[in-house]
Amino acid sequence: MNRFVFLFTLLNFASPLLAVNSFTKAGAPSPTREWYGADYIAIAELVAAKKIPLPRFTDPDGSEFLNRLCDIQNFSLCKNLTLPLNQRLESYLQLQDGTNRLLKIYWAEQSKGIDYRRELSAICSFTLHTAALGVDMTEEFLPTVPKDDKYEIRMEGLRGMKNGLALTFVGIEAALSEGIFDPEGILLVEKAMAETLPRLKTYFSPDFSAELTIKLKKRLEASKDSSEIKYLNQMLKELTPN
Repeated sequence: MNRFVFLFTLLNFASPLLAVNSFTKAGAPSPTREWYGADYIAIAELVAAKKIPLPRFTDPDGSEFLNRLCDIQNFSLCKNLTLPLNQRLESYLQLQDGTNRLLKIYWAEQSKGIDYRRELSAICSFTLHTAALGVDMTEEFLPTVPKDDKYEIRMEGLRGMKNGLALTFVGIEAALSEGIFDPEGILLVEKAMAETLPRLKTYFSPDFSAELTIKLKKRLEASKDSSEIKYLNQMLKELTPN
């Protein structure tokens, strides 16, 4: 191979690696690195201000962006026990807030008749994992609450947070029951539900646990998909009292 052919081949191979994601060009975080809570807030603000479009899986740059957005490796800072809890909680709350803002925008666009089902199922699945992480962090924070004259106020705030985390599962299960997702999205969401239920169920009311059990049994009776059957059985086993 002569030098010209070698350089031409090398440049063609390298050019995709050197290309900058169009969302990053518009001011969003790079999808080639791990994201933190502040990145999720920045993205939500850029989308709300229409400085970047809603990412789509059908667009190569959007797909790369969404894959980073929904990557649970972005939880690593929150899980890093060598860092102060307050720092990790701050990043978590930003991550949760930014994700919820984006999810609301996707739901609003879906309600206008634009098909965002694939994106919604991915973000809903990520939101379930975010909620499960919230359970872990809430339980870690609980023993550190000082028992002073503001103890009851702080505990009331924690109860509100626990209820919000449980409602994340409630809302996504409701969307599943209403047939919002396509077949591929259903499996993605059910997989995330099965993976996060062991932690999130601790914040469920007895009534919701009973209601969820009934709904899952009905889905199981109607299902013919082996993967779905596996996820449903996994959840039902988790909800069965020992």
